[in-house]
Amino acid sequence: MVSDARISKKPLQAVKITTEQRSLAADPRAFDAKIVRSGLDFMSRFTRPFNDADVCQAASSYAWVPGIICLRALDVGHAIKPYELTKPKTGDECNTLALRLRLAIDGLQAPARAKAHPDLNNWLAKKITGLEFSVHPVYRSGAWLRVEIPVLKSLEQCVAYSIFLMIEDRWEFTDRVRFCPYSKQPGQEHWFLDVDDNGAPNIGAARTFCSDEHGNAYRQREWRKQQAAAKHK
Repeated sequence: MVSDARISKKPLQAVKITTEQRSLAADPRAFDAKIVRSGLDFMSRFTRPFNDADVCQAASSYAWVPGIICLRALDVGHAIKPYELTKPKTGDECNTLALRLRLAIDGLQAPARAKAHPDLNNWLAKKITGLEFSVHPVYRSGAWLRVEIPVLKSLEQCVAYSIFLMIEDRWEFTDRVRFCPYSKQPGQEHWFLDVDDNGAPNIGAARTFCSDEHGNAYRQREWRKQQAAAKHK
């Protein structure tokens, strides 16, 4: 439930939270980047079909969301009652959400392929239009701003909002969702968002790997392959 009641006379700056939490609460772009990354993390857990026992683990990618949304409300001086995300009841529901994410990413890289799945857009339209937004006018730095906070209450809504952010391209995320060539084992493929922690484009050339660790591991593995092939010549 969204309340207009003031929850504290202290500004967000006076609350004891981490630097990351403060950034996510005060910066919409940082929050949105984290949502997209959580969607990619959720999909990376889909190395095999989820079963009913996997639901909590699958939903853990977005476990941070309710707390940060409450802090975002605090940042504008209003209250959102603390809550927990509603999780799917079955592993099959998680499987469906992971597949929708995969279809969305495929669509970013091959738009013609996305058109072959109108069900994705129909589902997304239904979920996004049904989202609750807590909207607040805020006066900052000599100007009035409108702060919109998406009150994401379920894993399904989180996944839908992740897909929407990738497609909407408000922060130019569309071209920065990339496949990491390295995986420890077959079936553990994963994607990453090539922006910094604040959601801003990284300086320099586009990243090929999600991390330096994966880049080094990939190059070492390719070197070993070349050495093995040379021995058999």
